[in-house]
Formats: sequence, structure tokens, C-alpha cells
Amino acid sequence: MSNKITICIPTYQTNNGYLKTAIDSVLAQTNEGWTLILVDGSSSENIELFKLVQELNHPAISFVRNSKNHTMAGNWNYAIELANTELVTLLHDDDLLAPDYVEKMLQFAQQFPTSSAYYCDVKLIDENGVGTWTVADKVKSFIRPNKHINHIAGDEGLASLLKGCYVFCPTVCYRKSKLPQPLFKSHWKMVTDFQCYFDLLVKGETMSGLSEKLYLYRRHQNNQTAKLTANMERFEEEVALYEFIKTQLKNHWPKSVYVASKKRIVRLHLLFLMLKGTFHGNLASAKRCILFYKKHFM
Repeated sequence: MSNKITICIPTYQTNNGYLKTAIDSVLAQTNEGWTLILVDGSSSENIELFKLVQELNHPAISFVRNSKNHTMAGNWNYAIELANTELVTLLHDDDLLAPDYVEKMLQFAQQFPTSSAYYCDVKLIDENGVGTWTVADKVKSFIRPNKHINHIAGDEGLASLLKGCYVFCPTVCYRKSKLPQPLFKSHWKMVTDFQCYFDLLVKGETMSGLSEKLYLYRRHQNNQTAKLTANMERFEEEVALYEFIKTQLKNHWPKSVYVASKKRIVRLHLLFLMLKGTFHGNLASAKRCILFYKKHFM
């Protein structure tokens, strides 16, 4: 069914306050063409989540425990498997949907039925739901194509993403019948989404995006991105993925190979964190960035 979206919220040791806000944002949708599934990826049963769904007592909301792969990618894949609609979205448990997300995404999917995925822009919020911004997000706003509707496809499309991935993964609404299996690779923690986009594009698929801010993305120190940036794992994965893409596409997609080989966005991010750490007296952070930069780029 393309007139309905399955919204899955994968959870793992979730903040129940954030989760309740995420659920409320689904309940507040202007279009009722949705079903919501909470997918618990914890290794032990989460009674609180089960009770929360029971208390909501809503016919379109259900709770499922993931009895399979408990990695982040495994939980995301399992959530998509559960969807019995053609369109499926993975809402992060600390984020929110704008009230017209479902309405606009259904219209967009009907407008471009051959696309495999649909994304939108985001409004950034902090721990308290107040608007915020980061330098990295400002940079991506310049990299992102300045179009109301943008289609990402082929060498040109992949090269644009490699310059700085401007697609926020939890905004994406997937067309299930067009997805490779498995969609997400379990060996990644940070670049899981980019690997997915790469797999879609080299398969000949198109990703279509709206410039409208239909998703509220929460930046806070306890989210996965912040943790993997602090311990440098994100950069290890980004370098590894760029090298993988460069090798895979050699003699095929010259623009993507060129951008992947340069890794300019990774270098710029590291240089910014070096300066930031030095300026704020966080010398340990600055040193980690310097050592990483020397190892990979000098």
C-alpha cells in the first residue's frame, strides 16, 4: 500500500521522555495514513516500553521485540521487515516528526513513484527541544543542492553526497519493494546510512528529496553521532567507506571516485575539531584529531 506509511521507532536503552515526545509527534500527524511499530532491540525484555504501548491503547500502534540481530543495523533491518506497507520510515527515538510529515511524504511518493527513497530537510533542536545549529550542519547547508525538489542518482548524485552527506537518515521514507537485502550492514556504526545510499545508487535507484523541514532532529551529547565523533570511530568508518567506494567504482564513476579519493569533508571536519579543541582548552580532543590526521592524510 502506497497510501500509508509504516513508521518504525527502533529502540535500545531509550530515554523514555524523548520516546514519548516522538510518539506524540506521530499521533499529531495531519494525515492518519500511518501505523506505528516500536521495535525493541534490547537483549532483555523492556517491560516499560510494553506498558507504554498498552497505556496508549491505540489500534495503529504496536510493540515488537527483536529476537534476531541486536546491532543497530540489525534492529533497523528487522523494523523494515515488519512493515506491511510499501512505504516505511525509521523515526529515531529521540527525534520528532513535523505534523505534516506523513501528509507531505505520501504526496511526494505518489508524485515520484519510481524513486526508491524520499527525504526531507530538518530543523535542528537540542536536549530541550529548542532550535540549535552546528558548524557541520551549516557547511552541509551550503553543499546541499539549492532546489525545492532534488533527485540523487548515478555518478553525479553520489559525488554530491560524498562532498558532505546532506541527507539526514531518519528523515528517509523507503519504498520497500526497491530495497536491497539487507538494507543496512551490521559492521558499521556511523556510516550505516551512507552505505545504504551507495547500494541504492549503484543499483540504479533514485533518491528524491524535499527542501521542506518535515523532521526535527535532536542534537545532544548522548546520541550515537556525538559519541562516535568523540572517540574517533566515525572518522575511521568514514575513511574506510570512502576507500571502499573509490575501489568499487574505479573506472566506472569518475566524479565519485575523485571526491572519495580526496575526502575533503573528513579533512575539514578534523581540522575544525582540532581548532575547536585547542580554543576551548580540550587538548586531549585536539591531540586525537591531530594524530588521526597524521595517520591518514600525511
